[in-house]
Amino acid sequence: MDVVAREMLEGLPWELLYADDLVLMANSEEELRDNIRIHNNDNLENGGLDIVNGLTLEKKVDKFGYLGDMLNADCGVDSAVFARIGQAWEKFREMSSILTNKKVSLKLKGKVYGSCVRSCLVYGGKTWAMKATHEVKLERTEMRMIRWICWVSLREKN
Repeated sequence: MDVVAREMLEGLPWELLYADDLVLMANSEEELRDNIRIHNNDNLENGGLDIVNGLTLEKKVDKFGYLGDMLNADCGVDSAVFARIGQAWEKFREMSSILTNKKVSLKLKGKVYGSCVRSCLVYGGKTWAMKATHEVKLERTEMRMIRWICWVSLREKN
């Protein structure tokens, strides 16, 4: 069982490949240096990837942003969900001249919302290990935006 667990700690989420970049995460500086050394050896043997060894660790961070995604040190998705919600609201504000205009049809508003705002809200969501609270936050955000588009208040009843 220890062998299986050890293999699970290698690779994702401890290593993340983005385009031509590689992000390595570790619990200590020594472990990180070992990972760099392993990747250098593996990639030199396979003939190609050059990993620069000029790493200086300045401080431990709880979260960091990379290519539009937020990563937590504890491998949670809180930062990613909050970042996506904020970015979706930014996009909503950019598109508000269409989305909140009473002269624009709901059909067109729906297409604009789906392609611009909702896609921004859920981007990368398939890779998140979401909890129920994260899903609720995303659903509430989406429903608030849709109510705003339709000019419907929470106080209004059917």
